[in-house]
Amino acid sequence: MPSPFDADPQMAAALAKLLLVPYALGINTAIDQLPGVEVNFDIGNPRATRWLAQRSADLIRGMNATTKDKLRAALAAGDAAGESRNQIAQRIRDTFAGMTEYRSRLIAQTESINAYSQASLATMQQAARDGQPLEKQWLAATDACPLCKPLDNEQIPLDSTFDGGIQGPPRHPACRCSIRSVYVT
Repeated sequence: MPSPFDADPQMAAALAKLLLVPYALGINTAIDQLPGVEVNFDIGNPRATRWLAQRSADLIRGMNATTKDKLRAALAAGDAAGESRNQIAQRIRDTFAGMTEYRSRLIAQTESINAYSQASLATMQQAARDGQPLEKQWLAATDACPLCKPLDNEQIPLDSTFDGGIQGPPRHPACRCSIRSVYVT
């Protein structure tokens, strides 16, 4: 069965492009948390490109044909015009009259945190494969919600899941938590 990425590579590529910036930031932040350690992981890593393609396909999978057509046109027009992510987000809001600014920002924030978190985790896992003894730690936002606050500073093995069966943030829409690497001795 073909994936949504195969069925609509132009839209999947446009969505992956939007996720690229927070993903790259997640890689860089995770590397910065490992001073003096050379981590062989960057945005060109096959694991990174696979995640970006798969997440884009997952986002497309939940859309009906009309929504896909409208989103595809908005993404293509924004890309052709060289627009920023914020400009493309505004174009998408304009395309979907019922979408409020709150809703579009909620989606953008949640997907950005997801990309950032997944990149951080992938970078930590690469460092561990390279011999670094690491675990991951949940960092709740200062004003964390009741779902996330109990996870603050919880430290677990890289391949384990936090409460709720998740590898890391976001735990819910609008989650602003993050994860970081912690050396274990």
